[in-house]
Amino acid sequence: MFVFRIAKGRDGGLFSGECPIDFKTKFESTILNDLHKINVGQIPYETNNYIDYLHRELWQCGKLRQGWGIEGLNLLDVLDNENAKSEWIKHYIIGLKKCWSTDPLDPTAGYSENYLPCHEASGRMTMLAQVMLRAKPHDIIFIPKHSFQNQHDENFFTVCEVIGKYYFDLNPLYQDFGHVLSVRNLKTYPYDNEIRGIDFGGFYQRAVSTIEAHHQVYEKLLQFIKNRYLPIISK
Repeated sequence: MFVFRIAKGRDGGLFSGECPIDFKTKFESTILNDLHKINVGQIPYETNNYIDYLHRELWQCGKLRQGWGIEGLNLLDVLDNENAKSEWIKHYIIGLKKCWSTDPLDPTAGYSENYLPCHEASGRMTMLAQVMLRAKPHDIIFIPKHSFQNQHDENFFTVCEVIGKYYFDLNPLYQDFGHVLSVRNLKTYPYDNEIRGIDFGGFYQRAVSTIEAHHQVYEKLLQFIKNRYLPIISK
């Protein structure tokens, strides 16, 4: 079981991971040069109706999309390939400025002077890969604060079933949200005494997270699936 929150780049909290040992010597000078050349925030999230696009893709096409999915961030490329991991991190750092209006060289952005957030990029890559690449057919995904009526809905949550492995599919019109899981059997439920919004708090505030067997809400969500979700989709 997984929890999935649909978010664009830099939303959903910050993470830290291990920076490749040779990253500084191989990539830093190239990245610094590129950052000085590119303009800030080239994806017009405020005007491109990406929220409607994500909602339509999910409910009409069965494509559950996730942000941080710009060009160069295909997660399949990072499997057991250290050079591909470094390339992913490079594209993420450049994407901070190019796509997500956060310049790593600007002290007001929260970074120290001339600091390249390699650890942040590595942590984001690991967080996404641990869920997106592990999900397999028949796994169940909970989408908090989401309904058929609204992309963001405080009173409802949605449950769906994975039917295919992760793939990368970048729509050139939106230039993001290329991470995709194919899903079916989408059902929306209101929060009630059984499942509350707080059940998806804490660790599950991440963009994507795994509901592990040792988590406090695991049995509650498992029983919900058995008693209220599976009987509906099996009819």
